[in-house]
Amino acid sequence: MHCHTDPRQRPAQTLSGISPGYGFQDNSYQTYTSPRKRRRRLVQGRNFTDSYEVAFPPASTVDMRVIAQSVFGKPTLWFRALLFIRDMVMARFNVKTSSDLRYSGNEDKINFFSVLASHPDEIVLGANDRHLDFRLSLLVQRTVNGPSRLSATTVVHCHNQLGRIYITVIAPFHRMVVISNLRRAAANGFGHE
Repeated sequence: MHCHTDPRQRPAQTLSGISPGYGFQDNSYQTYTSPRKRRRRLVQGRNFTDSYEVAFPPASTVDMRVIAQSVFGKPTLWFRALLFIRDMVMARFNVKTSSDLRYSGNEDKINFFSVLASHPDEIVLGANDRHLDFRLSLLVQRTVNGPSRLSATTVVHCHNQLGRIYITVIAPFHRMVVISNLRRAAANGFGHE
């Protein structure tokens, strides 16, 4: 797996089975625009971005909700412990906890992430808060001559100093969680039998 925090940079490291993800479609705009224009709009002014890819079984049908559920729906015990600590600390700063996010609004959710857009090959999850806005895209990229890939791309826009401090502190844990979840979902066939 390759990891990079800016799509213009070369990958900083390689980890087995997961490589850098370069595909990202911003589906927050429901009218059609080219993927390049959507991506440019989304990442403009971002404070943090990273992307990871993992091989996707070529014979698998693509049900983005099932895939997202397999990646983020059932967090591991160690992730729940980290989330508990995060919630305890951030509640003191009047930032939404994972429970606040899970039970707020009527929108569709995967765990505590709102489903912001869903298309045949991509689902965009996210949350907005007073300190930052967070988007995570899961995109299946089918190829004719090579292996299909699933990319997980995160984009964060900070609103204030609290958001910038938060993402600086949380980034290493975010990377661990995304990499671990992608590996676990891939080992389990992304929820497809």
